[in-house]
Amino acid sequence: MNFEPVLRGPMTRDLLNERSVYLTVRRNGKTTINRKLLYTGDFLDSDFRDLYPNPTWTSNSTLELGYSDASPDERSSELKVVNETSSTLGYVLIESSSRKVVILDVEPKSTLYQRFQVRGWLSCEGRYAESNKPFGGAVSVVGTVGQSMGYYDARGKFVISIRGSEATIESP
Repeated sequence: MNFEPVLRGPMTRDLLNERSVYLTVRRNGKTTINRKLLYTGDFLDSDFRDLYPNPTWTSNSTLELGYSDASPDERSSELKVVNETSSTLGYVLIESSSRKVVILDVEPKSTLYQRFQVRGWLSCEGRYAESNKPFGGAVSVVGTVGQSMGYYDARGKFVISIRGSEATIESP
């Protein structure tokens, strides 16, 4: 698909040394995502590159952030992402604690599967390709496996269904 991601930042905004990192994606010379905010922090927070090392394309349209290595054990949950609409999703950003995944160009009525580490909470947001209309949703997750920084890992399957302006997140 020839996506060209650009992560921009940090940018100093005031005396607190606030930083922001944005994602811009170009495809065949055309900008498909322009300055999507991925991170904000200040002088008390770690650097974006330390928190989200090794940005990796795991497929032609999926960018993962936050995994230190390729260990499948880190990706302890399975996500099923369902575009229930008749429109293409320009991007879907899925986040949990210290992990992010950006999925580009999700076709209408399609289903995608993604291994992912869910810790403490799970959110999904994005925009439709043609209308630029946003959608989103989030849940708090109760888990029982391991604890890091007060969050528990949640193992299992999560279904993210996108309809209209909502992303509904469920777990059986």
